[in-house]
Amino acid sequence: MRFSLEYLPPHRLELADVGRTDAAELDRRLDETIDWWHHWSDSIQLDSLDAAAAKRSATILKGLQNAPTGAIVAAPTTSLPESANGERNWDYRYSWIRDSAFTVRSLASLGLDAEADRFRRFVERSAAGSTETLQIVYGVGGERRLTELELDDLEGYRGIGPVRIGNAAARQVQLDVYGELLDLAWRWHRRGSSPDDDYWRFLVELVDAAADRWREPDRGLWELRGEPRHFVHSKVMCWAALDRGIRLADECLRRAPTRRWRTARRSAPRRSTARCCCCRASSSWPTTTRAWCGPPMPSGRSWTTATA
Repeated sequence: MRFSLEYLPPHRLELADVGRTDAAELDRRLDETIDWWHHWSDSIQLDSLDAAAAKRSATILKGLQNAPTGAIVAAPTTSLPESANGERNWDYRYSWIRDSAFTVRSLASLGLDAEADRFRRFVERSAAGSTETLQIVYGVGGERRLTELELDDLEGYRGIGPVRIGNAAARQVQLDVYGELLDLAWRWHRRGSSPDDDYWRFLVELVDAAADRWREPDRGLWELRGEPRHFVHSKVMCWAALDRGIRLADECLRRAPTRRWRTARRSAPRRSTARCCCCRASSSWPTTTRAWCGPPMPSGRSWTTATA
């Protein structure tokens, strides 16, 4: 038994040759697909006890990448509930810079450089090469408007709604993305692929933004809705952006305002010095404020006294 599903927009149904594909053609397509994936997985050269598991994990990650654009989605699903009350049913079928950077790092460590480069180009292209237009998340085609809607006519997984399409986090400010992109560029440089002129201009803008904005509150990697707050992780990743930018400028012999960046790097938090009950993190910022380390806890002890 064979099953073939084809999608066409309604206005093309009358013009298209919509007919049944014969069994031989379906078998040929399946064999071609399997052969392609075998060829791709064979390019991963590992000699360890966990090689099979690593290849399997890499295959899943590869499956999350859109081949034409290079975008890597966080998940192929939407609205799976994180808890029984269904409050955090989000649509993750989009490409987050942070999540994708983690994926690219893993694939590159296995020698899959092409996938990493496709994502790098996707980010530069989607942001139009400008920090001012950079978002934390895009559609797989580089779409910027990911309007969040609730579909009331769908009950959700096991009746736990709401079912959402789109994600309002696309409009959030999350300062840690500067560090993720600079760290990715640094790792790529260490693998022998230094930034070209166009990408270097983009990276300089990112580091400048980290120097200017690390003291600002944001929504953090938790993507909390509501008022922006000071997140330890965001500020440390701004430090990472400054540090990687300085290293890239020095090693690639690139012109950049490194004196200004070094001044900002000395001010931005590099490591934790005070304790927080949720992540043991804090900072060494110059003036007192409260830094948020994670989602709220029942006791309300997720705050850490820090300086910013």
